[in-house]
Amino acid sequence: MRIKIGDCFLCQRTEFSNLYLEDRNGNKIINSESKEIIKEYIAQTKNPEEYFAIKNNKLFTVYDKNLKHAFVPYGIEIIGENAFVGCKELINIVMPESVCEINDYAFAFCHNLKYAGIPNRVYSVNENIFQDCNDLTF
Repeated sequence: MRIKIGDCFLCQRTEFSNLYLEDRNGNKIINSESKEIIKEYIAQTKNPEEYFAIKNNKLFTVYDKNLKHAFVPYGIEIIGENAFVGCKELINIVMPESVCEINDYAFAFCHNLKYAGIPNRVYSVNENIFQDCNDLTF
């Protein structure tokens, strides 16, 4: 499995113990930031209910407004209105291919957001989802 995170890829062989980051050339990245990203990925993947309010395949909100890296759980189809609003520390948001709709202001005022991985399946992107996210790339 390879998940794009900005200029890097998160790779997983078969278990969480085999997680690592790669650069574009396939070189492993081992530093404090990569370890932090991997730690957050494991925590959010193993216990999504501790990080997100989810009901009927819709992510309504994130509980921890200080997250730096968010990994939307697989199976989520809709990112709700204001779901990540005000997550000022958020740098990366990775969404699974199951996401098909992103509601109004979903990531508004995430001032440090630099990368948002939007799946190809998304058919509906509502108004101002990235308001005041000035450093954002896709």
